[in-house]
Amino acid sequence: MSDEPLASRAAVIGMIELALQDADEAIRSHPLETVQLFDRARAAHERGMAGATETDWSKAADLSLSELAIIHRYLFATTFISAYWDVQGDLSRRDAAAQTASLLVAGVGLEPEVVMGRLLKYEETWKAGMRPK
Repeated sequence: MSDEPLASRAAVIGMIELALQDADEAIRSHPLETVQLFDRARAAHERGMAGATETDWSKAADLSLSELAIIHRYLFATTFISAYWDVQGDLSRRDAAAQTASLLVAGVGLEPEVVMGRLLKYEETWKAGMRPK
């Protein structure tokens, strides 16, 4: 078995960008209150990312800031979807969303356990905002 990646980093980033578009479209089909929660949180997250100059992921996988921004936007969107399904009680859909995102993002050279840890962190944050008050 070869240590060669199955796809180039640029190809994986391209797949992530396409998956992000799909996730954004899926989110738009949610109830308005849920979409508004996502939009407010994403805007805050992107303001925070705008000031970033380097992260542990940029060092670990030699990722550019633009690649990191795409990855984090994708994780933010997919964890929103997985959290939504978790709160709705559909764990098979939740697991499918989380596993797909983890595998895709790990494809840029990050450790799968590290990616899954970030996914779980984002998902817990989303679930806290989605649960009835």
